[in-house]
Amino acid sequence: MSSTSKSGMELRFLFIGLLLLGLGLSCNQWLVAQFVGLLGINLNLVGTDGLARLWFLKSVFVLMGLPLVFYKFRHDSRGRLLFDISMGLVFMLITLITVEGIFYALNLRKMASTPQITTTYSQVYIEPDEELGYTLKPLTRATAIQKQGDEVVYDVTYTTDALGRRPTPIDKPDERSHFILFFGGSYTFGDGLWDDETLPAQVGELAPEYKPYNYGVPGYGTQQLLVKLQSDEILDEVPERDGIAIYVFICAHIKRVIGTTDVQNTWGRYLPYYFLDANDQLVRQSDLVTARPWLSAIDALVGISQTGKYFNITLPRINDNHRRLTARIIAEAQQSFRDKYQSDAFYVLIYPHNPCAAEIIPFLEEVNVKVLDYSTLFKFGDAGLWIPDGHPTASAQKIVAQKLVTDLGLADNEAKHESLQ
Repeated sequence: MSSTSKSGMELRFLFIGLLLLGLGLSCNQWLVAQFVGLLGINLNLVGTDGLARLWFLKSVFVLMGLPLVFYKFRHDSRGRLLFDISMGLVFMLITLITVEGIFYALNLRKMASTPQITTTYSQVYIEPDEELGYTLKPLTRATAIQKQGDEVVYDVTYTTDALGRRPTPIDKPDERSHFILFFGGSYTFGDGLWDDETLPAQVGELAPEYKPYNYGVPGYGTQQLLVKLQSDEILDEVPERDGIAIYVFICAHIKRVIGTTDVQNTWGRYLPYYFLDANDQLVRQSDLVTARPWLSAIDALVGISQTGKYFNITLPRINDNHRRLTARIIAEAQQSFRDKYQSDAFYVLIYPHNPCAAEIIPFLEEVNVKVLDYSTLFKFGDAGLWIPDGHPTASAQKIVAQKLVTDLGLADNEAKHESLQ
């Protein structure tokens, strides 16, 4: 090849390389959405996972452009080094895409071999909330239908009251002089259950002096417990001035506190974010994504990885620092309850089949939080007690309700809780 031809080829490579670099540096969500829309491709570019996809695409353009730019300068030692490095990055990118493609196919195969669980709703019953991340929409009635393959698992209706709480149908509510507040996530809310089948409702049926309030919301955790009890709104929402608070805890709540990849990349990106500062004081800093933008971006990349999905990789791994943070948040919530009601009747109920009980209880005891350890009351897989997606059935809730009412002495109107009054 003549020197003129080589020079022309190098210039063409340089032009294409600069074009790719320009695309990588300038493309944004709007441009990508317009382009893939013209091709008829459905690509989710919303939220942190969408941002991760965008940055991956930008990286592809940049990495493909670099060796083409450096090709012209490969004749001197520095240019050759840059060219070799850029080519190495390209081969790494090709390897990554190949591996991801293989695991994408394996994930499709796995999904095809297992009946998928799908849940549809007649309407959206969740709305954004600045303090809590999101909350239940007031005065809403939503039908939830879950299927496993073609088989209907449940077909129930969720309703909310004027304050965005799930109602607890009970007899003679006006004659009940004490409250019993329930906090937690979907186990408390009652995923897959009718209003009168939830844990709060079934406890109310067995404890005639106590009016139950269901503050559970799917996906909630320890943070929302604290936010709600620190708010003075609860004093207006609950007219009774004496009672009990129950926080229904499951192991997944620790993951919600620290924002693991599976939480942040699905529903939990705007959960409240708490941490312990240099003085060991509990501090809130907005939400998981806003407070940790770079970590959130890394988590988002892990979240869209097909390899990570296949091996069910979740980061970070839970450690004692995370358990201690969770316990401190609960202790702060307990203190808020004590300040508002002059009562120590605050309990953490560890729901059955939560093997982390032995790991979290020492940290709860360290901050003087009372624990009702029901983790071994029954096991996951026990017939009739679990919905296929892992939530408890009405029968399971009844067992827990009976145990709770017995342990606290609520059925005989002689509650064993301690009062500061």
